[in-house]
Amino acid sequence: MKSRTVRAATVVALVMFALQSWGQNGKNPVEVALLRWYQANQETQITTCTSPTGIAFDHAHIWVACGTSGGLQEFNASDNSLVATIAGVTDPYSLVYDGANIWASDPSSSGVTEVNAATGGISGPFIVGSSPMGLTFDGTNIWVSNEGSNSVSKILATTGAVTTYSISSCVQPWGATFDGTYVWVVCHGSNTVVAVSPSTGGIVGSPISVQTSPTFVAYDGEASQTHGPFLWVANNGSGTVSKVSIGTHSLVANYSVGSGPNGVAFDGLSIWVANSSSGTVTKLTQATGAPVGTYSTGGTTPEFLGFDGGNIWVSNNASGTLSKM
Repeated sequence: MKSRTVRAATVVALVMFALQSWGQNGKNPVEVALLRWYQANQETQITTCTSPTGIAFDHAHIWVACGTSGGLQEFNASDNSLVATIAGVTDPYSLVYDGANIWASDPSSSGVTEVNAATGGISGPFIVGSSPMGLTFDGTNIWVSNEGSNSVSKILATTGAVTTYSISSCVQPWGATFDGTYVWVVCHGSNTVVAVSPSTGGIVGSPISVQTSPTFVAYDGEASQTHGPFLWVANNGSGTVSKVSIGTHSLVANYSVGSGPNGVAFDGLSIWVANSSSGTVTKLTQATGAPVGTYSTGGTTPEFLGFDGGNIWVSNNASGTLSKM
């Protein structure tokens, strides 16, 4: 009886160790549950539309912008099955979710389209500035970076009312994120990132220099860390990611990743970067920027990243696939 009790206690201890390690383990959850510590599949490939770009998660489904082929696709995050294909959205690029609707930017038409996540019903497009690129949500408004007109647009999510502000010192506004106080906009042509006041649309403080041809940005929310929280900016032209302190309004460091970084995401522990020219994603430790690894996506030209609470999703633009990692 004593031997059986010891064996049972050992099994319980091993299971508890496995569960505690789950969030830090890069292997499959099934592998962890079975206590099998061999190499497991790191990514799943899901066939999408011809040229997938932006990704958004609505707490149950992954939404994908179909780029130049038009429309959106909706997939179950749990089993990867296609739920719906939404037509009528021309050339969608970036996506953002506001808690009820998916919003898609369309650089070719200077518009942003709203799609009801529950019904697939379409509103808009709402006309903003020229070549809208990045999107972010501040809890009330959708913010749009207008690359072709050096401006940002604010769309009231409940009514679609649009206000556009010039930010002329920000050349080619690209990605955007919201930190709870300011909207941060990546300036692709001037190699900077700027803070924009949600109330006035004006730039707050000085532009912060990053590296060459920055594209998209992630906010990590790590307010407890010294000089945090931080922004992470993908520098497409220099193969790096810049860590920017919101607390000190300054550049912390630049970290090397793969070739042609574009999309960037934070999973609560690590920073992920899509390297569009090398077919990989790079994972960095958030606290230090130390590289964890660089992994093949199994697809071609990875552009955007999304996080569903458990998995990183990557849109492989040139191969018409999603990678689930």
